[in-house]
Parts: sequence; C-alpha cells; structure tokens
Amino acid sequence: MNNTQKNHLVKVLRSASIEQLDAIEKMNKKQLNHLFKSISEASTVDLSSASITPETVKTLIANEINTNTAMNTSNPPLVTPTASFRAPVAAAQFTLNITRNSANIAAILPVPLFGILDKESSYKEIVAQSLPSGTTFSLAVSPTGKGIRYTYANGGNTDTIDVECPQVPYVNLLRASQGSILTMTQNKMTIDDVANQSQFSQAVEIVHNTLFGKFTSDSFTPNDYKSDLQNQNDIRIFTNIITIDQETTLLFQSIAEATGFSLTSFVQSYSTSRA
Repeated sequence: MNNTQKNHLVKVLRSASIEQLDAIEKMNKKQLNHLFKSISEASTVDLSSASITPETVKTLIANEINTNTAMNTSNPPLVTPTASFRAPVAAAQFTLNITRNSANIAAILPVPLFGILDKESSYKEIVAQSLPSGTTFSLAVSPTGKGIRYTYANGGNTDTIDVECPQVPYVNLLRASQGSILTMTQNKMTIDDVANQSQFSQAVEIVHNTLFGKFTSDSFTPNDYKSDLQNQNDIRIFTNIITIDQETTLLFQSIAEATGFSLTSFVQSYSTSRA
C-alpha cells in the first residue's frame, strides 16, 4: 500500500460512524484484508478528488459482510461455544439504584448485588458477618416487579432496601448473570443526598463464593477514589474493573439513613456460553 492509499484508508476510517467501526472490529482477518483492498482500489492519485462519505464507508462494509455471509451459509457452524456482545457506546451502560426506605434499625445494613448463585440461598453466607446482631434478612421481588426488595427485621423494627435498574429490570440482569460474564468499568457511585458522604466511607466487598466452598473476598472504599482536584462531593468513580459471574457478589453497606445511592457502570464486555 503506497502513501496515497494509506492516506485514503485513514480518511475512510475517520469518516466511519461508531456502528461502522464496531462492524469492522468484528471482521475476521480475511474480511479485513478484502475490505482494505477494496478501499485501496477506490483511491485516486489526487486524494482531494476522492469522494469519501459515510455512505461510501457503509457500502464497503456492507458488501464485505454480505459476501462473507453468503459464503458461510452453506456450512453453518454446528456449535457456537461463546457468543460475545458489545453494545453501542451510547447504550453500553446501566445504573443500579439502591434505596433505603426507612431507618428504623439504627445500624448499617448489608446490600448484596449480583451473585445469582448465592441469591438462591438468600445470600445467607454473604451477609452473615455484616448483619447487626439479632437482625434477620430476607428478600423478594420489589413492588415494581422489576427489582429486588431486601427486608431486615430486628425486634419490632423493620427496614427495607430496594434495588432497581431503569435501563433493564434488575431481576433480568440477575437471571442473565447465571450463565454470563459481565465486565464493568468506569463505575460511578452517586449518593442521593450530599449530606450523607459517610456512605463513601463504607467498604465495598467483591466476594467470590464458589459452588464447592471456596470463599474469597477483596474490598475497597469509595473514598479511596476521591481526587484532590475533584470538586463534586456526591460522586466517586472507581478505576478498578469489576468482573461479575454467577459466583461473584458485590456487597455494599447502607448507612443508617432513609436515603439511597446509585452505581452507574459502563459495560466493557458481556459474554455468554450457548450450546
């Protein structure tokens, strides 16, 4: 490829949309070679006369995908062991809203997220060390029918905490995690009331509880991620990447206030095994 063709290729890629770049990223080596060859053949000696528009890029990519699909139709794969999904940038995020509806129990309460296998046993092993003495813990579908409600009882006092997701029902996220791996990045924690910054001082545990008894955990404190240059007192952004599977639970702690917080995460990757 000469310099004119190389400059032409750069111009094509710069004019591509995010969706078109996603399509290019999913191409195999043979498709990429054919696409770049088509772009090179379309180049001219006078680069300024080359008409490169988004429609041109779209046509080249579509032609390559259609050609490859036609070639593979006669011999479809019998098994797809791993299917991966990369959502468009604008849609590849979700928010979990955690709301403590009351503070009748004057204590910090544990809030487990994900961990679909431990949910089957009502997170008994996960929350055991965090529950205040004499407090019982149970869960059910929330009143919206889309989230989970945790109920805590201590003597005659009862509190509830709801977990909801506005983008997709939280119960669906839980069910999907049973056979999937979700990688979360740029995780932003936001408190509902800036007066409750003590919420950022509560440790967050990443708990791995395997089916046959191997229990490991790691933890971090949201306040560890506050920059000296940060002026916003109601958010913390975690730089660590969190990977969720069926045996992994995020364990937050809710302060003793009738308030809430949210966790907004970008989906770096999502994969699931299918027979």
